[in-house]
Amino acid sequence: MNNLSEKEASRMDRQIRLYSFEGQKSILNSHVLLIYVTGTNSEVAKNLAIGGLGKMTLIDPFLTSEKSLCCNVLVTREHIGKNRAKASLGFLQEMNPNLELDTADYYDLFNRENENENKSKNSQADFIKQFDIVCICNPTINEVNHLTDLCHLHNKCLMVCGVSGENSFVFIDNCNDTEKTFQKVVNTPWSNLNIRRTNRLFFIIQLFYISCKDRKNPESVQLEENDINQIIDELSQSVQLKKVPVEFSDLLDWQQNWKNENSSTASIIGGIVSQEILNTICQKRKPIENFLFFDNFSGFARIEKI
Repeated sequence: MNNLSEKEASRMDRQIRLYSFEGQKSILNSHVLLIYVTGTNSEVAKNLAIGGLGKMTLIDPFLTSEKSLCCNVLVTREHIGKNRAKASLGFLQEMNPNLELDTADYYDLFNRENENENKSKNSQADFIKQFDIVCICNPTINEVNHLTDLCHLHNKCLMVCGVSGENSFVFIDNCNDTEKTFQKVVNTPWSNLNIRRTNRLFFIIQLFYISCKDRKNPESVQLEENDINQIIDELSQSVQLKKVPVEFSDLLDWQQNWKNENSSTASIIGGIVSQEILNTICQKRKPIENFLFFDNFSGFARIEKI
């Protein structure tokens, strides 16, 4: 276990006042995995580096593009064409020279096509053991389900965030309730919800993930209104609806803006997620349970246990 030097303690004085000396030492000895270095996760990585995290691993199969420059705070034009995870290491190391940084291959954690699932899952389970917290941004439902299985196997906290233009969500699974995984919550029938009080973003996210469940690129799926109405009928069985809580156009807007981040939304959600990571490490307070919804246009954020 690493100990805080006098120099580090002096530099982190303000944060030590918040988390305590032992809490800051826990941060120093923690290892966080970030999957997809999007604008949001770049903010998470930056905040954790500044916050004195001990070790961070990044996974991202994509290359830095012109689009990345819009809200990713860790890359510049000179990084275009380079892997986003590897391109992000330089700035992170400058922010915290003591931070131990690494990258990993996407297929260290997820299956290749036609790969032996049992064999790969054993090695992936061993891989996930080294982390204290796993955070993924704008994932497919298959990615979340796979991570859920691995994290529950080793009791690792899983944080899922999604950004679609001005709207976003954060979901936290502390692995203490197998009935509150992302997949099970997203498939909650409307008879188990207070429809009038539940945030409309939940219904959009629910319909989005159910309708695009097996697709690698949900943003490119051709959504049909009849299919969505059928899903709504199935979810709302035994519920008398005076009005459907979302319009088909709301779902289309969410899908069309999926992965389209703006810098302000990325900064706010990245700040929230990094704060939840530090709180979870230090056990300062209970983390979000289980959804946070944020509308950047109105500035309205709401935590809901679903």
